[in-house]
Amino acid sequence: MNAASWAIVPAFLVAGAGVIGLVRAGRLEAAGRLADARAVARRSGFVAGAGSVAVATLTFGLTLPIGARFAVAGLILACGATSLLAGLAGKPRPSSGFAVVFVLAAAFMMIAVNR
Repeated sequence: MNAASWAIVPAFLVAGAGVIGLVRAGRLEAAGRLADARAVARRSGFVAGAGSVAVATLTFGLTLPIGARFAVAGLILACGATSLLAGLAGKPRPSSGFAVVFVLAAAFMMIAVNR
């Protein structure tokens, strides 16, 4: 593994932490704590958005085929856009599931293709 392969791990963790925060905000919203849910969703959306931009940038330093690089970058940017929009709207529940799917698909594709 080259240095870019290890540099992408903290960025992936930041994006994942933002998505986990969105899921937490969805649980707060389901519990009826709407003000707390919106605050957590906004913070988490921005964190996931920033982490996804970092992952997408670092993806092009990996030793993956060019098609896989674009696929991973597209999936992680879709995760970031979904998270950011969920955070801006303050409604994390329907969108957090999609963000989880996008980040897991990007991680799975990166691991599966890099073998």
